[in-house]
This record gives sequence, structure tokens and C-alpha cells, in this order.
Amino acid sequence: MLELRIIQHALTLARVGNFGRAAESLGISQPSLTRSIASLEASLGVKLFDRNRRGIKPTVFGAVFLAEGKVVFLAD
Repeated sequence: MLELRIIQHALTLARVGNFGRAAESLGISQPSLTRSIASLEASLGVKLFDRNRRGIKPTVFGAVFLAEGKVVFLAD
């Protein structure tokens, strides 16, 4: 079962579009956020974000995950 914290990490990363700024927004280190997202992708068995020099962009799988993640937080 996924922790809400990790879902929040993915949602923040998608919203901000950059690991460094997302980590700052979450109040964690950039390496911690990177590990969190890598762990999430490994547990799901899919890549959620495409990474490049300009930042990140959700993959098709990532877009579906993020849409479902938003529903989880709206239900709270």
C-alpha cells in the first residue's frame, strides 16, 4: 500500500516541474525526493516522469497515477 506522503511527493513534483523546487516546497532534501520517486516507480513497475534538463514531465502512466492521486487528496 502506498503512503500518502509519497503520493504527495509525486503530486508536488508534477505541479512544480523540478526536483529541487519540489523538495524545497515539501521541506525535504532533493536526494530524499529523488529516492522517494524512484522507490514509487520501482514499486509500481513503471516510469512516472520523463526527466530532462528543463525539468520533468509525467509519462502516460504518470498522468493516470497523478489523476488518481488527486482524487485521494480530494476525498480527505
